[in-house]
Amino acid sequence: MNLHEYYRNHKDAINASIMDIACDLAVGRLLNAHGAPFETFVEADDPDDPDGGTHYKEEYQKEYDTYYDKESPVSQS
Repeated sequence: MNLHEYYRNHKDAINASIMDIACDLAVGRLLNAHGAPFETFVEADDPDDPDGGTHYKEEYQKEYDTYYDKESPVSQS
């Protein structure tokens, strides 16, 4: 199987992996920019559900998005 065929057959998984890496790099840049732990930047989706998801606090969401966009070649295409 050549590279083009492999990519065509696995494009979604490859792009998901790239987006995961871009996410990790964006989080790292956010942590480095502020010198604070990850918990500083997020809050619970539902404060009454400690096992529920989280989201970025409003004051950090745009900054995270900027870092993510710079790290992700997928978001630039």
